[in-house]
Amino acid sequence: MSMKFVNVALVLFAEVLTTDAVSCYLCDSGSNKNCGDPFSAAGVSSITGCKACTKATSLGVVTRMCTMWTSSEACNEDKGRESCTCIRDLCNAAPQVTVTMGTILTGSTAVLLMELLFMF
Repeated sequence: MSMKFVNVALVLFAEVLTTDAVSCYLCDSGSNKNCGDPFSAAGVSSITGCKACTKATSLGVVTRMCTMWTSSEACNEDKGRESCTCIRDLCNAAPQVTVTMGTILTGSTAVLLMELLFMF
């Protein structure tokens, strides 16, 4: 195994490990009308120490919460239930969660490093 490969692997591993904990809103529109869309932070709790935030909509009820088992951004829709995950502070306030510039830059950096690794 080349030393270049080891160095690239260490850089990518270090980047993954330095992902900071995020704060997320924690509510559901069934018990707090401010939690729905449009969202209002007034009277809505938040929690710190999450890996990611989620916003889910099912049967007209919006739920915003913290998750500890993912650190990626994505949206899924299945049988009328929509769920989006994001990795920025209080990002689950948005009407629609979107991919951040940090995610794009991380992916681009990984591709460039891999190209440099295999170019020589």
